[in-house]
Amino acid sequence: PSGYLVVRSTSSTLSALPVDASTYVVGQSIGGGNVVANVNTTSFTDNGLSPTTLYYYFVYAYNNENCTGGPNYNVVVNPAPTGNTNSTTTLALAPCTQPTAAPTVLNLTATNTVVSGSFTASASATNYLVIISTSNSLSTPPVDGVTYTNGTVLGNGTVVTYTTATTFNATGLTISTPYYIYVYAASGDCAGQPDYFLTQLTGTITTTNGTGVPTGYYDPATGLTCQPLKTSLKNIISSGTQVLSYTPGLWNLYSYSDKRRNDGNTDDIVWDMYSDNPSGAEPYTYTLITDQCGSYSIEGDCYNREHSTPQSWFAELSPMVSDAHHIFPTDGKINALHSSYPYGEVQTLSFPSTFNPSLNGSKLGTGSNFGYTGIVFEPINEYKGDFARAALYMAVRYEDEIISQNWSNLGTANAAFLSPTDETVAAIRRLQIYDSWHIQLLSKWHNQDPVSPKEIDRNNVIASQPVQDGAITKVQGNRNPFVDHPEYVAAIWGSGCLTVLPVTITKFFAAKNGNRVIITWSVADEVSIRKYEIERSIDGINFEKIGEVAIVGLDKYALIDNNLPDTKQIYYRLRIVEQNSTYKLSNIVTVKGNERSEAIVVSPNPAGQTITLSFNKALENISTVVIYDVTGRIMMKQEINTRTSSVNINTSSLSNGSYFIKVADMQNVYHSTLIIAK
Repeated sequence: PSGYLVVRSTSSTLSALPVDASTYVVGQSIGGGNVVANVNTTSFTDNGLSPTTLYYYFVYAYNNENCTGGPNYNVVVNPAPTGNTNSTTTLALAPCTQPTAAPTVLNLTATNTVVSGSFTASASATNYLVIISTSNSLSTPPVDGVTYTNGTVLGNGTVVTYTTATTFNATGLTISTPYYIYVYAASGDCAGQPDYFLTQLTGTITTTNGTGVPTGYYDPATGLTCQPLKTSLKNIISSGTQVLSYTPGLWNLYSYSDKRRNDGNTDDIVWDMYSDNPSGAEPYTYTLITDQCGSYSIEGDCYNREHSTPQSWFAELSPMVSDAHHIFPTDGKINALHSSYPYGEVQTLSFPSTFNPSLNGSKLGTGSNFGYTGIVFEPINEYKGDFARAALYMAVRYEDEIISQNWSNLGTANAAFLSPTDETVAAIRRLQIYDSWHIQLLSKWHNQDPVSPKEIDRNNVIASQPVQDGAITKVQGNRNPFVDHPEYVAAIWGSGCLTVLPVTITKFFAAKNGNRVIITWSVADEVSIRKYEIERSIDGINFEKIGEVAIVGLDKYALIDNNLPDTKQIYYRLRIVEQNSTYKLSNIVTVKGNERSEAIVVSPNPAGQTITLSFNKALENISTVVIYDVTGRIMMKQEINTRTSSVNINTSSLSNGSYFIKVADMQNVYHSTLIIAK
């Protein structure tokens, strides 16, 4: 045989056997058992079992080398040799001994909504309980024998982790808020566990309110445009960086940069942009570190490291091969579906299968992408801007390598990169980097999906978070400038520098005038533009068209909005529609709305476990309350079937942070905001 599949069960028989041509990964279920090893050696170790428990093991030989239809399994279970057995009972745990000292040296860093920390282990402890609170003292200490899970409320604090690790990451926090961290040493893997040492290690830090950009970071780029700006940014983001290793550097970084709470707020999971469902339940979730690939056969098996700019496009060279700004944790099977195809928008699926499209809607196929009709991979709308800004980062950070190594001649990169044949003028090729269709697509996605809190936090983590990388600690230490300054995209690739992007909005402005809003915008270089559509939103996420203006060759246009909604804030943006019906979006501007102060009252606010919504006019018999986070993800939805002037909502499932509230009946729509601070 070329390998062995080992299955463990608490039953003496399995209800199903391995199936030929199926590759199984550790943790996968087979016939009531679980795969514990898939190896080409004759020994294995099975961890994480329960004490005093009888386990049965089944070992299947298979062949999978230089053959078709593999793996091909021998499913005959032969009797164990005399004196041997295929079962064993784990030992009882030894009694717990309380640790004699707390951990030491607590280091904390914070972004807008995340606090990360590390500490020095206690020599007498095996596990650590980390608690976060907005109070400078804990009202309730941990209790011996109780294992606390992530998100558990303990007195006036919330459990962040209970693990063997000496690092942690608290997410979903509130901006500009002081937080207190409490770390307890504990004894685990013992009878009656855990046994806590009640003298805790403590620290405090305040979350930020902004982009997290260090003062003066972009000063050398001030006032620049076109190639001078692009080169200045390259110098800024290339200075003082450290190269993380592909393994384990990136894996460990993801525990800080790509972690979020699950929908039930019960555990931390990988933020996988190829499987995340922003408006409903996730099709599957991954636990950081534990669910790393490994081999995979279906979507949902494991996650790996997705080079959004494929490795073959730069010959797998360093530092590109481990630059975290363009490498994201994603489902292994959908990563393979993306392969080395460029990003684009799909009209017709290629190679239809059970994983195309993916369970969250990412897909592979063909379409007309500004004239490009080859195969492309399309992520869902919520993350198109993330991938676009990662690609634009690569065009800046590695502009020298792209030209000197002629990336357009590597792998399938010519589908996206300008080649010397495409553009003979070297200066234009250096500035533009990508084919015209691709830079138009990236600009469209950049405007269509603005920078999110997720991107801001990830940018801050990559720039400042120390991670263990083998025997040393490293910080990648640079930023994606297009997350910090989205306006840099037009300043580098806009019509003042290139003719690729058809119009430059030099100024977009909205001003309140009584009960109306006057919207004005100035433009330059109208090329191939058909019209401007003006869109309005009451939450900054969901926009509707309120009017359009035809192109008449002016350098300034205007539209008046006379029908203002009753809301605290009104958001406006332009949809710039081209002759071929493709479009790009302007930045978003805001004005104060006409909201009646008594329309809806949220109390308390900030809130904890419950809130009361009070209305100036009773709701009709059928109404809906929806609470969603700042990315537009629906977090709660509650139907109201009685006529009432107030509604009580249980918010205990919401993590700390900012939320939007929408209440709608048959005649009215109310909007408000909510802060959860438990």
